[in-house]
Amino acid sequence: MSAILIASLSSACTKDGGTSASNPEAMESGTDEVPTKGPITLHVFGPELPFMLPGSRTMKQFAWSELMASGDAGVGTITGGGGEIIGFDGKFFAAVPDDPVPHTVSDELTPTGVVTTFTPEHSMTVPGTLDLAEFQAALDRAFERTETFVYVFKARAHLELVEYQLAGPNPSKDVVEEIRAGRSQEAVTIGTPKRVLRDVDATLLGIRSPGYLNTVFEVPYHIHFLADDKSALGHITRLQATDIEVDWAHARSVNVRYWSTE
Repeated sequence: MSAILIASLSSACTKDGGTSASNPEAMESGTDEVPTKGPITLHVFGPELPFMLPGSRTMKQFAWSELMASGDAGVGTITGGGGEIIGFDGKFFAAVPDDPVPHTVSDELTPTGVVTTFTPEHSMTVPGTLDLAEFQAALDRAFERTETFVYVFKARAHLELVEYQLAGPNPSKDVVEEIRAGRSQEAVTIGTPKRVLRDVDATLLGIRSPGYLNTVFEVPYHIHFLADDKSALGHITRLQATDIEVDWAHARSVNVRYWSTE
């Protein structure tokens, strides 16, 4: 039977359970931050990476209809690693390597997905043109406790270039070693076919997780995108982005639902 692990993360920032209204490091980086609403709960259906490890291939998988009933935003995959999913504002889209044009998610199966009802706490605008490492560094400066909390963010941006994948890696020795070494963000890109898209406006949805949750999440970042014209979506491996507007919140709790072995 499925089991549920609940890791409760209480706020350590303000008396009302939210984070503080301003972040000096974010201000120094040239961002403008505006507080909005409070922390969220993340629902993890199947930890993100243990299914790549030995002995997990027989585990029963989840239907995305069940995941979508638990939140209005999320990221995940399709059975066998042969597809990617992104959802926000209550709408979820999928794309697969053989049919890369996004379509509405229905009842696809997945070994893993993460969903939440996204209610942002803060917003900011990140100036300039940033690559993926620079974007993640800007987010880290704005997020207050990256080694304690999980953060979820939704961003609007013009992507001068985005490299992405629609399939996860085969669980080779190199992939497994990278995951176990705590470099899972890099591990999931090893040996995967990449696609490139240029000059597109898009929405990004991502998760920033602390190292102690490696394998429950990809760490430190897991980011998907959907083009505004719905011509493409995928798991981001490289980008050049401008005009980035970000909303984010930290997770007060993380509920992990394990696979059934029946």
